[in-house]
Amino acid sequence: MENNLIEEKKCSGLYIVSETACLNPNTGANNHINAGLSQLQKYFDIKLCLFCKPYKPPTRESSSYPLKSNNTIGSLRGKLKSSIKWIYILLINHVHFFTCLKKVKQASPVFIYERSSYLNFNGIIISKLLRIPHMYEVNGILSHSNSRYFPKFLNKISFELEKKAYRNTFGFYVGGINELLNIPYHNYFIIQNGVDEEFAVKFKARNNVVKDKINLAFIGHVMPHHRLDVLTESLQLLANPFAFRLHLIGSNLESLKDKIPDSVETIFYGSLNHNQISELIKDFHIGVITFALPYFSHVKAFMYGAAKLTMIVPDSRNFKNIFSDNEVVFIKNADAKDMADKLNFLAANPSALEKYGENLYNKIRNKFTWEKIYEEIGCKIDKVIKEYHT
Repeated sequence: MENNLIEEKKCSGLYIVSETACLNPNTGANNHINAGLSQLQKYFDIKLCLFCKPYKPPTRESSSYPLKSNNTIGSLRGKLKSSIKWIYILLINHVHFFTCLKKVKQASPVFIYERSSYLNFNGIIISKLLRIPHMYEVNGILSHSNSRYFPKFLNKISFELEKKAYRNTFGFYVGGINELLNIPYHNYFIIQNGVDEEFAVKFKARNNVVKDKINLAFIGHVMPHHRLDVLTESLQLLANPFAFRLHLIGSNLESLKDKIPDSVETIFYGSLNHNQISELIKDFHIGVITFALPYFSHVKAFMYGAAKLTMIVPDSRNFKNIFSDNEVVFIKNADAKDMADKLNFLAANPSALEKYGENLYNKIRNKFTWEKIYEEIGCKIDKVIKEYHT
């Protein structure tokens, strides 16, 4: 199948990105975009097309949120301010529509592959005008992710607009988000996040063996959906906190310092790029994810597995669908006590770390490298294009 695609790969396409934050090199989103673009270029003549400003590093570390949650949203004034903000976002996203249209016309693509973004429908509208197939890659329910910033009635409108857009095109849904959006069966394909094959190969000979302390790692930024309160509370319940060394990689994680017991040795690294993380992760033993909605498919999960870490992961629907009890350590979703119990078990049975690490590594190598994921996506894109013109 791959060879047939490669022979026909000169079909031209545009990979559209509309959110500057996704271009931050220290984010999973940017990792996914880079991986997708490089893999799809094996099969198509596809180029990155920005419907947003290029990313520029901030002069100082700032909050992970592009918007500020309005604590007074329940008041009349708060509703008015947040409503104006919502309208502004919708308008500003489309004020450059004709510039975007010109970019696409000049590129003259056969198809558009677009990373979905909040209240931005330029790509799908342009595809309808130019009569070319359009595909979304959907990484979350964007109206839900941004709901804390706006009144309920506007969140309902956002959700309906989002669903309408997805139902009028083909979508690649990370983690099975389509089930929550009631997308028709012929309009979706479920995918997962992944990891570079080259990254996984680096750890082929690694043994997850503890020498002194168990190195426990979390990679990510301080964001509400990460539920880092679960991690800090679990650390306070450890039977032997001195058995662990905590490694925190990401922005604003120093804000957790006062919530972590002094008995747990902790190292804060701040934001690191992919290469820096690759160098550090080889000495880690356990990677943690504390919370997941049913469709979450964290990039960090596949990175943990590719580095032969034992992964502690919530028992959410998507993770239960793709991993087994022999490959990961499941916890009750967002349950600090259950996480502490599992950490206590691993501290008392460190030899289990190697078994879990090997089993998870084999699953990642066999099914969840970007190479394997995008070979399937490439085949599906090829099919969508052919069906569009029949």
